[in-house]
Amino acid sequence: MKISFLLSLLLILTACANIKDTVVPPADLALRSGLAGKVIYSEGCTYNDAFLKVSHYQGILRMPVPSYFGGFPKAEREKMLQLSVQSAAFAFFNQLQQTGVTVKLLSEDTVPEAGSIRLKCNISKIKIGIYDDGWSGYGSAGDFWEAETEFNLKAYLNGREYVLAPVTGKGQIKHAPISPGSFLDAVVLSAKIATAAINGSMFGVVKEGFIDYDIDNDAKTPVEPAAGLAAVEAAKQLASLK
Repeated sequence: MKISFLLSLLLILTACANIKDTVVPPADLALRSGLAGKVIYSEGCTYNDAFLKVSHYQGILRMPVPSYFGGFPKAEREKMLQLSVQSAAFAFFNQLQQTGVTVKLLSEDTVPEAGSIRLKCNISKIKIGIYDDGWSGYGSAGDFWEAETEFNLKAYLNGREYVLAPVTGKGQIKHAPISPGSFLDAVVLSAKIATAAINGSMFGVVKEGFIDYDIDNDAKTPVEPAAGLAAVEAAKQLASLK
């Protein structure tokens, strides 16, 4: 049992050390050739009934930390998800254009040209995992964040509807966007939780969170490469439409 635990721990630490920013590779010549001259009209992406979640993990065993127990604040999670929806849609269509198609906005006044594709896009999933850097590096969960995106698409070409297979993408970016500060912050947090429990008011106190998290608004987000990789998969399906 002890050996199994140590091996699992070693695998986690090795994986943490090898984290690299996810990069979307350029479209290959075969894909670009298949999409050459294609025009896509779209109104953008909706996110009806989407599964949206931000999870925060601490420690080398990557234990999940709820918002109300000193984890990433709920308001900041919701803010991150709303921004991620916008980032995912932009990255998706931007990457489509980089595969060789021309993407145009579809509006009420638009008259699509003959042979063009109308694309309906719905973001069905955005999952974000934040693995923080512990207390000044001690007890780090890896110091990176990752995202998984999923898109449901329908294409219309020459009067026919094509329901495309769902496309997904996963991305990782080094350096978590939050830091729980110094070890002293954790000590203060523990003291407040203990005091709250004694006073019988633990829920009311803890739900606000005690650690002053630093939010890096300029950090690169893993949602972008995740959505970009999904776009490449979508492009492969679009290239096959006749």
